[in-house]
Amino acid sequence: MAGTLTWLGHAAFRIDTPGGKRVYVDPFLNGNPKCPESEKQPERVDLIAITHGHAAHAGDTCVFGDMQLIGRIYSPDVAVLPIGGYYTMDPKEAAVALELLGTKRCVPCHYGTFPPLIGTPQELKQLAPGVDVAEIQPGDSVEL
Repeated sequence: MAGTLTWLGHAAFRIDTPGGKRVYVDPFLNGNPKCPESEKQPERVDLIAITHGHAAHAGDTCVFGDMQLIGRIYSPDVAVLPIGGYYTMDPKEAAVALELLGTKRCVPCHYGTFPPLIGTPQELKQLAPGVDVAEIQPGDSVEL
């Protein structure tokens, strides 16, 4: 049985584990114009993971060389990467990050929330052939 990853807009996610735990990663829920209304008041939270000190967290990174070490040591199955291109990676940089990580599956985030975040999953798909790029909307889930 696999868990699910639900995008809540911007760089906020909810993970529902196979064991029934509910984990929120960078839960920018209130004030996030893309967060589904039904997700703004969680019914239950078992764990909150914060990746950095404001409301976007791993969502605010750029490609860096040590991603190759992450790929080599941990062999991630899926990468959650920002593609907005303003304060973060754009699709071209995310394609390089996927190459360094060696990951063939990506859930893009940190795009479309605010006007300057213009990168799109379609651009990433063109730049990263062979990678399964999820084209989900806030509130949609993918199986892990």
